[in-house]
Amino acid sequence: MSASSGDISSALEDLNKAIELSRGKGAAAAQAYTQRGLIHRLNGAEEKALQDFTKAAELGSAFAKTMVVQMNPYAAMCNKMLADAINKLKGEPQ
Repeated sequence: MSASSGDISSALEDLNKAIELSRGKGAAAAQAYTQRGLIHRLNGAEEKALQDFTKAAELGSAFAKTMVVQMNPYAAMCNKMLADAINKLKGEPQ
């Protein structure tokens, strides 16, 4: 089942309102930024997603911190190189 653009629009409005009401602070804002970031990422708006995940991470969201790292191309490259090096040390195929 896929969400309609109306559902997504409505969800974004609700999340924007939650951020506004929380004044962008606290756990509610962190959750709203994280959810909005996920919607942006699913819609291909990577820059908006990264901005929201960064704000959520600053507010203490561990999931958002993970997303910021995953979306950083340099971190992804480093993680791949590290995994390859570890596998090589273990003698596992890459």
